[in-house]
Amino acid sequence: MLSVSLSERVWRRLLLDPKVRAAPFSADLTTRPVTTTMVAPREADSVRLGALGCLVAIAALFGLMAIIDGLWLVGAVATLLLSIALFIGVLLRRAGRMEWRATWHADRVDVVDGRWATPRSRTLPLAEFEAVELRSIVVARASALAISTSYTLHLAELRHPDPLQSLLLASNRFSEPSRTAGQRTAAALSVPIIDHYSAGA
Repeated sequence: MLSVSLSERVWRRLLLDPKVRAAPFSADLTTRPVTTTMVAPREADSVRLGALGCLVAIAALFGLMAIIDGLWLVGAVATLLLSIALFIGVLLRRAGRMEWRATWHADRVDVVDGRWATPRSRTLPLAEFEAVELRSIVVARASALAISTSYTLHLAELRHPDPLQSLLLASNRFSEPSRTAGQRTAAALSVPIIDHYSAGA
């Protein structure tokens, strides 16, 4: 079983689920060796960086006003805004470093797992995996108007006895691409399919 540090537990709570971030994603293991990238490192987009810069500028302005006028309340607001900006900055930096990929061979899979920590490499025999699991999750998100909305994401995963070592095969808003990827992988690896779609789960 993989051990999970305290910092990894915290990041798992704060960051977007890698299975959600991967969408749309679909693996094809019929020809190996092949590398599938579920999540790749990426730079923060300019809109988020611009918003973060504005927040820092506003915090600096409030701080300057507090120093000039000696207003403790304004200083408290500046400190709060700066703390929020720093927190968002740390989140963006960590999210941008998230990485998760697998190189599939005839009898093993080499995994680079940097979902919640510094990327670590490990090799798993394909014989350890139990089945292909097809399931759906509901993803909640907030709109610009602070109205909570949600959508369904269809997943195909190669299930390992240790859930942290299970690997994503597909992540899509439509069930058919995920089902196809799951069936294709089950046939290629000669493992059973656990189909929660058909079971209505």
